[in-house]
Amino acid sequence: MSAGDEMLRLKWSIQALAAPAAEQIRLFPEFVCVADELAIDFEEALRRISKLDPSDADEPSDADEPSDADEPSDADEPSDADEPEETEAPGRVEALSPAQKDAVEALDAQLAGMSGPEHPEMWTDDALHDAIEWVRVRQLAALALESLGWSNELPPRDRAIYVGPPAGGSGA
Repeated sequence: MSAGDEMLRLKWSIQALAAPAAEQIRLFPEFVCVADELAIDFEEALRRISKLDPSDADEPSDADEPSDADEPSDADEPSDADEPEETEAPGRVEALSPAQKDAVEALDAQLAGMSGPEHPEMWTDDALHDAIEWVRVRQLAALALESLGWSNELPPRDRAIYVGPPAGGSGA
């Protein structure tokens, strides 16, 4: 994948983290642990951009361009002259501005502080709705989106493939 593709994955993961709990739950299939998937998607996107070859950072990508398969959204329409134009973030964590890097790292630190076997209560749908820690995740994700110049909107639902239980039986 190109640097642009990887940054798009990061954008989508942060947009999902910034979404209200009910929207977060709707982004994923019923059989997954949504809180886990939100964190895993973000961590995987961070890991991938951290491993990119520096020569890939300037490589253009078609991933940021809308395709015919993309649903039209009001976000594509100019809404307000006061709104900053969405910009493309650099293709590597190291290439982010200090403010952008701080915003992404603050989000990562918040999720890390909620992780581990000592915090199983943080990784439920109820926690997504009720835990102050998830409210903070959403705030930090919104700040990261703003810092990166990305819109705070829902990512596409079909951005990943999940393998779940067989439909209509045990499959044995």
